[in-house]
Amino acid sequence: MRLKPTYNNLKNFIFDFDGVILDSLDCKTDAFYQMYLPYGEDIANKVKQYHIFNGGVSRFEKFKIWHKEYLDINLSDKEIQDLANQFSSLVMENVIKSNPIPGAIEFIKRYSKDFNFFIISGTPDQEIKKICDAIGITDHFKEILGSPKNKKTWCLELKSKYEELRHNNTIFLGDALSDYEAAQENNFYFALRSANYSDSIFSDIQVDVKFQSFTSLSKSLEFPKTKILVTTTSFQDSPGEHHNLLNAQDWDIDYLRGPLKEYELLKIIHQYDGVLCGDDEYTRRVIKNGAEGKLKALAKYGVGLDKIDLEAVKQYGIEVSNCPGINQVSVAEHVLALLLTFEKNIHTQFNSVQKGSWKRLVGREIKGKKIGVIGLGSIGKELSIMMANLGLEVFAYDISPDQNFLEKNSKIKLVSLDELAKISDYVSLHLPLTDLTKELINDNLIAKFKQDVVIINTARGGLINKKSIIKALKYDQIRGYLCDVLDEEPIKANEELLGISEIIITPHVGSRTKDNIVNQGIQSVKNLIKSLNP
Repeated sequence: MRLKPTYNNLKNFIFDFDGVILDSLDCKTDAFYQMYLPYGEDIANKVKQYHIFNGGVSRFEKFKIWHKEYLDINLSDKEIQDLANQFSSLVMENVIKSNPIPGAIEFIKRYSKDFNFFIISGTPDQEIKKICDAIGITDHFKEILGSPKNKKTWCLELKSKYEELRHNNTIFLGDALSDYEAAQENNFYFALRSANYSDSIFSDIQVDVKFQSFTSLSKSLEFPKTKILVTTTSFQDSPGEHHNLLNAQDWDIDYLRGPLKEYELLKIIHQYDGVLCGDDEYTRRVIKNGAEGKLKALAKYGVGLDKIDLEAVKQYGIEVSNCPGINQVSVAEHVLALLLTFEKNIHTQFNSVQKGSWKRLVGREIKGKKIGVIGLGSIGKELSIMMANLGLEVFAYDISPDQNFLEKNSKIKLVSLDELAKISDYVSLHLPLTDLTKELINDNLIAKFKQDVVIINTARGGLINKKSIIKALKYDQIRGYLCDVLDEEPIKANEELLGISEIIITPHVGSRTKDNIVNQGIQSVKNLIKSLNP
């Protein structure tokens, strides 16, 4: 007695097409009905019923049978071919537009690397190949085969061609008697796609597996659940709808508190199909290890992708997603909060009052001042509008500026980086960290700044040279440095920027608002779902 078919003992899947991959049976049934309606409704209905109960029989054989049995006409080969061509012209476009059987395309794309996939269809060979090309699944199958050879013959030929295709590791997914008979003759497992028409046909036939969707097929065959790792602490620490969406997926979920280092990821990354990640170190070595295991997708909770080797993920075929534009309001507001805290001495006077002091410091107003925004992405744009509305003069620098945005917001003036440095009272950084932007704020650029400038960085710690900042503060070249990001996070005990009164550091919380955490969490989970189910 052979084992029941499961994920662990199967190696080969043979798919019928109509009713198993696409829900295309109805459009073909209607086409046959319309072709025979000129012979009378009674004949057309007989044709319709025959087709429903003999879905896997080739159209060539059907035309021959119908004309002989219902019309007492013996068709020549040419006449059969002409009818087949007429039928093809009626249904091809409608078949391509048919809805997939639930989960079929996702199943095919996800598991084609793990199993050998074949299609054996009653549709003519060249036609079924064109249809598979049109719906984008051809590359996931080792062979796509159609009539005039029948399914039993194709199964025998595949067995002789592929040594690994054996009776105890191969399952045929079908919805017709011809599918079942082909599986039986070759002693393959058979999985019946259950539908109204097939249930009546198979009412007295015992099959190995029944399924309606590919989710139910996966469960019946004991496929392991998709394994997910969540490392972003903002996501983990905040309750909300993002958790409901994550938990609604039929996934096996592990949680670790990131950001994880390369050496930590190297030990575990191969175990996971996808990661909902923060600023973990996805180096080439990590990506390679993951790709050699199960890893298919990285979904960044946030925007910046500088911790991910993008060349490596491209090379190894790992899907990467992020949440562009999701942080713009919360981070722009954080810039304003840092600036007002510094200019109004909120931080120092709060601490002073807590100790019982009533020493009052003199602050500064920001209205009428000039702010330079370096980087006009979504956050830079949001900040520019906000600052202009508060009465600041806004100057911006971007290597690829959005001219439509600038035309709609005439108060924002586009200038060169050198000009921005010379005129700005405040400079706010909103750039990704790349080879071109690394340590953009250095001795050379600081020398061009106004002496009283305050630099704000809520983007990436690596955009500034720390020694340049510390030296500039010491010699009064700049007045303050306000940041929400460091080059190494969490903060180290020996962080060089600590203990300097003109520096404010917040622990990367610019996007960490209740509203944004939920929105960003939902978006990142949706991105992961999409990446794992292309």
